[in-house]
Amino acid sequence: MITAALLELFDDRDEVFEIIKSFDIPGVRYKIEKVDKCGIVGTGITVTVNGVEESEDIHSHYHSNLSDVEKNISGISNVSEKVKNDAINVYRIIAQAESKVHGKALTDIHFHEVGTLDAIADVTAVCYLLDKLSVDSIIVSNINTGSGFVNCAHGTLPVPA
Repeated sequence: MITAALLELFDDRDEVFEIIKSFDIPGVRYKIEKVDKCGIVGTGITVTVNGVEESEDIHSHYHSNLSDVEKNISGISNVSEKVKNDAINVYRIIAQAESKVHGKALTDIHFHEVGTLDAIADVTAVCYLLDKLSVDSIIVSNINTGSGFVNCAHGTLPVPA
């Protein structure tokens, strides 16, 4: 959703999206489409890996570590070093949070959903768009975290997870 929202900020959206589509992440393809959800129209981005939109089933069986993710991002040859470093830093921050929550060393952290190729493609696209927009800082309000439960690779967790 962030990739789609950021794309809306560009007058030359289609040209910018062509650059994102050219990222050489093995098997990854991006698709842009107009979406209508409950009467609200916007841009949607779908990321597929080897022609398949990665599902919850794939995510629940997939495990990668920070080193795996760093190698995947570093291997993207047509993305600037700054964008790659920004994307890797996103994952380092996530790994630090996971390390604290699970009481494990960074090297022992395993990513599930966020470590899949579709997530890496999304994070890289967002970092590229933020760089292209020359964003110096991001300011957000408090986030309504909701309540209830969410199913993820660690089982059913309370919200906020």
